[in-house]
Amino acid sequence: MTCFKILYLTYLSPTLRAFIYIPLLLFGSIWCAAVPPLPSYFSNKKNFINVYFAKLSFAWTASFLSVVVLLSSYVYTNCNIKRVARHCCRIVVATVAWFGLTSIFDLIRSATGDCTIPEYQAIDTCYKHGGNWTGFDTSGHCFVMTYFSFLICEEVRILCNWKALLDKLVPSNERNPSGSTLRKKNLMFITYVLDIVGLVSCILLIIWDFVLICTIAYHHTIFEKWAGGGIGIIVWFITYKKWYIIAMSPTLPGAGPYYSILSQIPK
Repeated sequence: MTCFKILYLTYLSPTLRAFIYIPLLLFGSIWCAAVPPLPSYFSNKKNFINVYFAKLSFAWTASFLSVVVLLSSYVYTNCNIKRVARHCCRIVVATVAWFGLTSIFDLIRSATGDCTIPEYQAIDTCYKHGGNWTGFDTSGHCFVMTYFSFLICEEVRILCNWKALLDKLVPSNERNPSGSTLRKKNLMFITYVLDIVGLVSCILLIIWDFVLICTIAYHHTIFEKWAGGGIGIIVWFITYKKWYIIAMSPTLPGAGPYYSILSQIPK
C-alpha cells in the first residue's frame, strides 16, 4: 500500500482537491472564454477518452469503488454483514445523486431552450434534423468528474493505512486473537485485490482530472461549467462532510472497530 501513502497528502486529499477545483473552475473557465485554446484532438467529443471513459464514467467509477467498499468494509467491520451493507449504501447514494441530478440537468436544458429550426420542439428531433438547441446546458462532465473524483478520494484513501490494520488483524496463528473471523490467507487475498482495484481507481482519478481540464478548456459556457462543477462539490460536501458523520447515515468510509487506525494520516 506504499503508493497510497505517497499519494494521500496530495492527490487523494479531498479537502486539498476542493481548494484546487474551485479556483480551477472559477478562473479557468473565465480564462478559456477570454483566450480560447487552439482546437486539438481532445476538443473533439469523439476522442477516445471521452467516448470510452468519460461517457462511461459512472460505470467505471461505480464498478471499482463497489469492490473497494465491499471488500474493505468486510474486513474492517469484522465480517459484519449488516455493517457491510450499510457501507455499501454510499454507492447507492452516489448512484441516486448521479442519475437524479443528470436527469434534472436534461430537464433544465429542455425547458430553457429552443431549436434553431423553429418547427422542431424536442432536443432529439432538433439535432436529428441538423439544428442546435439553445438551452442552459449544465455541464454534466464538470459535475461527474468533480463528484466522482471526490468519491474515489474518500473511498480509496482508507487503504493508505491498510498495512497498519493488517498488523493488528493478522495473528501469529491461523486466527486473529483480536476478534476477526478472517483467516490470514483470506486477508492476504483481499489485500491483493484491493491493491489492484485501488491502483486502477487512482488511474481513473487521473483520467477524470484530465477530462475536467479538457471540458473547462473546450466546452460549455462559463456559467454552465460553474453550475456543473459547483453542484459536484456541494453534493460531496453535504454527503461526506455533513450527512455521513451522523448516526442515521451510511457512515464514513472505515467506520467500525478499527476506524481509529484507518482514519489516521499515514506516516
